[in-house]
Amino acid sequence: MVEYGMFEINKITLDAPSCSNCAFFGTDSNCEPECFLKKRSPERYEEFKGKKAPASMTSSPSIGLCAAWLEDEKRKKEIEKLPFTFSEDKKELIEVSEDFLENGKCLVIPYGTEIIRSDAFSNMENLEKVFIPRSVKEIESGAFCDCHKLMEIEIPDSVVNLGPGVFFCCSELRSVIFKNYQSAFSNLTGGLPGSQFGNLSGNPSENLSGSLAGGSDKRKVLSVLPYNIFGYCRKLSKIQLPPHLSTIDTDAFMGCTSLESLKLPDSVRTIKKGAFRWAEKLSQVNIPASLESLEEGSFVNTPLSDHCLSEWKKKFPDFKIEIDESED
Repeated sequence: MVEYGMFEINKITLDAPSCSNCAFFGTDSNCEPECFLKKRSPERYEEFKGKKAPASMTSSPSIGLCAAWLEDEKRKKEIEKLPFTFSEDKKELIEVSEDFLENGKCLVIPYGTEIIRSDAFSNMENLEKVFIPRSVKEIESGAFCDCHKLMEIEIPDSVVNLGPGVFFCCSELRSVIFKNYQSAFSNLTGGLPGSQFGNLSGNPSENLSGSLAGGSDKRKVLSVLPYNIFGYCRKLSKIQLPPHLSTIDTDAFMGCTSLESLKLPDSVRTIKKGAFRWAEKLSQVNIPASLESLEEGSFVNTPLSDHCLSEWKKKFPDFKIEIDESED
């Protein structure tokens, strides 16, 4: 039989089950089919069926689905205190409060966020640092555009979709790193001592996040740098591209006037028109063996070195650097 009780965790008290067979209460077996969560919310029961909560919540390494649900409810209550507007399920970050938009300098996106919506942080004039957790899967168009004091960004490998112009006109952006799992996990999802947002960027449970890493299943990866993603990031000088990148879209690096060299991963197949338009210091770009399509006008006003130009012409005999005086 199922009893009802209360369980307190981090000073947040929630209704919790007292299933005699639940791992959360001392055994390693799964919750009973007629458990508290199933009775309270059949849809939530199906969502959490087979998932586990963090081992840190108990001495047992195996946790039942009721505890997984409890942890998710706790997270939702915590993020309600933050200066963000979320979707009802707390997975889509829509916008920030007006006060934070004007004065916020350090942005810690809470773990559990899966989508950052279009223009969510655009025009944050004082934003200097952003910490993106590994739960984020999609960053929509213009999410960080016109953040003129943002100097660096690390994007975890959980992100599989980027919209156009995500960092458009971030005029002080100097460094962009697309992380691989091992380094991203330690650098991006750990706690941030002294932060006003505490440890909300931490990873409470990989099983709760629907992690894409590990296992034998083929995982989704970021394969496209979309239109104008780094357009007019004039201070951008360092970038580590995602390892499975396939397409560099139109104007992706347009006006990146401080970028001097770029290492393309061996997965790149297509470079579209204007991809490096007006990158006026870009002199070194390798040619990956995987490259199949180089559209005309990819390197307008780009001063590739003679050696680099020669190598590109070996693969694409008609390749040339076009000159355009009409930049606006």
